[in-house]
Amino acid sequence: MGSVIAVVLLIIAVAFVVGGIAGVVRFVRLRRFQRLDADYRAAALVCNARREVRAAQHREQRKV
Repeated sequence: MGSVIAVVLLIIAVAFVVGGIAGVVRFVRLRRFQRLDADYRAAALVCNARREVRAAQHREQRKV
């Protein structure tokens, strides 16, 4: 009876360890995606600002 409880506790402990490892891997992947997403958004913001400046210059040239 005692060995059955030990086996069950061992299986539960292994499940917690595997779940913890999976959580760490998931966190690392999420952080990598968030960093890439932030870089993409920053690049898009710069690109849109440059486009807006060019469009404003073009509008000013057409007024003359």
